[in-house]
Amino acid sequence: MRKQKLTTSTVLAIIMLFSMNTYSQRGGGGMGMGNGMGKGMGSGMQSKMQSKPTFETFDLNDDGVITEAEFIKAKEQRQNAHGGRMMGNQNNAPSFQNLDVNNDGFVSKEEFANRFNNKQNLKKKKDKEAKKKEKEAKKKAKKKEKEAKKAAKKAKKNAKKQNQQTKMQNRPKFEMLDLNGDGKITASEFEKAKMQKQKFHGTTKQNASHGASFKNIDLNGDGVILPSEFAKFKANRFKNK
Repeated sequence: MRKQKLTTSTVLAIIMLFSMNTYSQRGGGGMGMGNGMGKGMGSGMQSKMQSKPTFETFDLNDDGVITEAEFIKAKEQRQNAHGGRMMGNQNNAPSFQNLDVNNDGFVSKEEFANRFNNKQNLKKKKDKEAKKKEKEAKKKAKKKEKEAKKAAKKAKKNAKKQNQQTKMQNRPKFEMLDLNGDGKITASEFEKAKMQKQKFHGTTKQNASHGASFKNIDLNGDGVILPSEFAKFKANRFKNK
């Protein structure tokens, strides 16, 4: 009986030792895996951080500022360090002119630290300038259109005035109808002057049928046209045009 108890105790002790050993190995494996992942992630993050340029990356002579020559040379060195390949974010990287906000030919630590803000501010500035130019262009186009309309209106007015002057010049004067110069126009003088005018133009005028007759001008119907009657008739006719 005593021998059987000892055997059972021995078996239980062996089982417990085996279980502890297995748990330890599993735990150790898990820790090892965790450490491996941690090291892998840490190494990746460290590599990524190293790939990001710092102020010191470009300040090759350590004088506290970056010149354009240093900026270009540092970019070339970084590209060569990556096997001559273009950096992944090369197109989005700010240029020296973007970094040099005050345009003094140098990039300070403060300017470099604010490089992303500078890029955004530069974009806003460009957008603002583009909108300003667009607004000025529209303003100029509107002004030009207004001037063109004004010029066209003036030309039309001048053409109308010239046409009226031409019509006035083509209308017969009192002296042209008063053939004998006695200060009055008789019916026979009126018809004779009218025939002379038609003969001068070589044909009957198209508006001859619409022209004024002797009776239209002889307002008081006394058989003669006086200068006052002739002037009054012309004034009324011009007014009604």
